[in-house]
Amino acid sequence: MEHVYENAVIPARLFASELLKGIADGKSEGIVDTPPFLAPKEGDAPTVLVPTKGKAVRVDFETGVVTLFSEGKEVGRFTARTHPDEFSPWRVLQGTYTVSARTNTHYSPLAGASFKDAVLFAENGMLRAAEEGEKNLPAHAGFALAEADAHAVFTFADEATKVLVLNEVSEARALSYARAREGLSKDTRAPKVSARATLVADLDTGEVFFEKSADKALPLASLSKLFTILVAQNLITPETRIAVSPTSFYTYGGNGGLRVGDVFSRDELFYPLIIESSNDAAEALAEAAGREPFIRAMNDLAKTLGLTNTVFADPSGLSPKNISTARDLFLLAQNLLKEHEDVLALTTLASFTLPAGDTREWSRTWRTNNEFVRDGHAYLLGSKNGYTDEAAQTTLSLFSLPISETEERRIAVVLLGSGAREGDTESLLRFADTGTLYSNPHFAETFTTQAKEYARRADAENPEFRLAFFRAPEGGGSRDTFAHLSGFKSYDALFADVEGIIGETGYNIVGEAALRTPKDFLQEFSVAGVDVVHVANAHAGDWGRSAFGEYVSILKRAGIIPAGGSEGALDRRETPVITRAGISVGFLSFSDAGPEWLAEDEYLPSILSAKDPHFAERINTAAKGSDHLVVGITLSAGGRSSSLGPSSGGASPLAGQAGGDVSSDADARKRALAHAAVNAGARVVIGFSKTENPETEQYHGGVIFYGQKDFSPLSVVFGKDGVTRVADGKDVAVK
Repeated sequence: MEHVYENAVIPARLFASELLKGIADGKSEGIVDTPPFLAPKEGDAPTVLVPTKGKAVRVDFETGVVTLFSEGKEVGRFTARTHPDEFSPWRVLQGTYTVSARTNTHYSPLAGASFKDAVLFAENGMLRAAEEGEKNLPAHAGFALAEADAHAVFTFADEATKVLVLNEVSEARALSYARAREGLSKDTRAPKVSARATLVADLDTGEVFFEKSADKALPLASLSKLFTILVAQNLITPETRIAVSPTSFYTYGGNGGLRVGDVFSRDELFYPLIIESSNDAAEALAEAAGREPFIRAMNDLAKTLGLTNTVFADPSGLSPKNISTARDLFLLAQNLLKEHEDVLALTTLASFTLPAGDTREWSRTWRTNNEFVRDGHAYLLGSKNGYTDEAAQTTLSLFSLPISETEERRIAVVLLGSGAREGDTESLLRFADTGTLYSNPHFAETFTTQAKEYARRADAENPEFRLAFFRAPEGGGSRDTFAHLSGFKSYDALFADVEGIIGETGYNIVGEAALRTPKDFLQEFSVAGVDVVHVANAHAGDWGRSAFGEYVSILKRAGIIPAGGSEGALDRRETPVITRAGISVGFLSFSDAGPEWLAEDEYLPSILSAKDPHFAERINTAAKGSDHLVVGITLSAGGRSSSLGPSSGGASPLAGQAGGDVSSDADARKRALAHAAVNAGARVVIGFSKTENPETEQYHGGVIFYGQKDFSPLSVVFGKDGVTRVADGKDVAVK
């Protein structure tokens, strides 16, 4: 279905600057087909619903409210002290996620700080306890909750808990975190390393970032001990007791401090073998299984792993005949990560103390000689170093470089024949860290700057303002129904007609027909993303003037614009404007069915009446304050409501068309009102009334909606110069 609008690109200000055309002449440009129910389309935010089974945490990035649900029922609600804004790397697009991790203390690579009781989700989603002295942290580092609140959320959540994210930022204006990371600057020049052979690559994908003579076989020194421990695990049982022989003791090198006759279990010998790189321990383990069979097993293991250029002549690495290549050792690193996490963990121990026992009269503390472990490298997964005169410095080191709060890139660095192992490794890490935060400790600030520029460009290249509107059933409907509207939260404005005031004061002056909306629906308005509420409806005065004034005040305090009514007549005549992407849209509302007595007083809570003689003049004035003006009107079904009371004030220029219960008169009345509004400068006129047969009309460059089905949102999209899409997303063809 295609809608055609005459003069659709003429700005609203030009409409408003024309002389008022008076009463519409009744000529219609044609009634088009009824727009279908508007569900969120591709590119819109997904609808977020609370599951009826299990646990869920709802996180509202607009209000900072965190709500806990169990079996579909709310069990807790907290408000964050600070929460991410739309340009923060910690913001998450609207959708349903699952908790990815819970940790008592989480180190944030983005913030460069540790946080207590952290619950992580999506890429950078983080709920955590607020810390003292957060002035030194990047702004909006996750949802910072009071300590007790954060602990309550941490205790409630598990790794099966759903996280329901509400976020008004649309995907079109949101800089992709992944795109920003991939754009991080890095040194594209080949790194200068002293090593004779090297390779640095991604352990999970195998992607090689840099290599130098990676297939050249060179002595590997004590990297041999990684094979020693793997073979010992296969050939020697954990219960085996191993005595240090004179032969083992007199092996070159004193690391480990072993003594002749000392007795160890297999696993006890692993500590000096790996932590201090003890040659004595390597020989003792080999002797326990038979030295020659042990060395053959080391060579067999190399073949099994596909290491075609790796050969061993001794268990310690002292022999220059123990050779391998950087590429072979990278394959070993992948195997260690996949199948031998215990060995990797052992390589990261800074020290270990073995107490005295039945077979030893002394205790012994072994301390690492590995600089990466000793210096506490934040992202180290495992590391084994080696050195001999023939081999020079060698290393096989595994790192987990942070990508986000929850993701990482695992990298191995292999060096053979290095003269500056630590410097070579650092150079290779910095070269290989594309898309990670390793070399970018201040990326949070960088991202914010880029995100603002991205949004600015998006607005400049494709400026548009998306407006959705709907009518809630009498009394507000149900809270669950509002949740179904969350897909429209990313629209630039959501305009709602909710019959039945919110509040607890006043007295019923209309009897059984009186309506009230529960006060806790304010939270559901936030869930749906309601920005503007049409308050000038037929039930505005059901509970008296003071109750209506309280309703307007409640909406304002909740950050929701009340259109068509205020606590005083002066405020009532001000036109609220929302600006997005450089496009400003004003909102003005009237009632043609509400109580006329509620529009009488100039200083007390009041509504704007469509019967006011200044109806067209007010629209004309309001249209001059924005690019486009949206006018909402509560349409009468015909005749005058029994609760309206007597009319007062002057006569509207449309007054002669009111009155009577004949449907044709009511139809003529609503069209005359809508046409007059467009003639006065309105770009869009929304006739708020319940109907099963809503109509859409094009008229003099304006778009008119006559009625809605309950909770069936419709939408219009404004460009800078006019309406570009209506209801079903079809482009408007401009005459």
